[in-house]
Amino acid sequence: MLITDTAQLQSLTNEFLNKPENKTDKDWLVTVVSDEYKEIAKYVEFKLFNDRLSQSPEQMEERYGSYDEQSIFIGIFDGKQKKIAGSLRIIKSAEKELKCFSSFSAAVENGGWGVDKESLFQSIGGDATSDYPRSWEIATIAVLPEYASGGAINGASLGLYHACFKLAIDHQVKYLFAIQEQKPFQNVQQWGEPFSRIPNMEDKPHEGDTLNVASYLEVEQTVLKLKALNADLAGLLIEGRGLENGYDINLG
Repeated sequence: MLITDTAQLQSLTNEFLNKPENKTDKDWLVTVVSDEYKEIAKYVEFKLFNDRLSQSPEQMEERYGSYDEQSIFIGIFDGKQKKIAGSLRIIKSAEKELKCFSSFSAAVENGGWGVDKESLFQSIGGDATSDYPRSWEIATIAVLPEYASGGAINGASLGLYHACFKLAIDHQVKYLFAIQEQKPFQNVQQWGEPFSRIPNMEDKPHEGDTLNVASYLEVEQTVLKLKALNADLAGLLIEGRGLENGYDINLG
């Protein structure tokens, strides 16, 4: 059941943060949110879509609920205020197709891009048969308004993007795919242009009126690119170098 009540949310958050492995005296805690507590992370997801697209809890459940079992939820918590600040949902490739690929292949008249999986991988120099099983989707990355950074490399957003890179590297993921609104896409591209647009897939409205970018990154190549471009930035985003003092990071 999706939580929408802030008092209920805080009660569940307090329970989660009182577990020994989640106690911290640092500014931020970045951690995997177990299935038992996933509604904490899903609240941030709901808040984002409700504020931007007026999505109801029922609509959110219809949109994402069937992907919960193949999702990894990452939460970033304000260690001082003991509150959830942001969340990341990664959908792993499994028997059920990645959510973004359903949109990529859907007919244009139905709001999709009309590009099948084989053609898409071919366009980015990959192979659907061997590479799709090693692909993940960044389905949602959301920060509550009071923790938004406006594109700066700090705070909650920094913790979530570092978690995304670390998990992908640790699990030997080859590709990360994401459908991103243009403004968030442009913000993250300031951090060394980690993403690329999928060739021949124009920006278009998706699940709303704003234009969205069909994007991807090849993990290994992006790591090499960032290290060559800016070693300090790469160390921060990829290795978490420099985060030790302000962040507790527990990704299992």
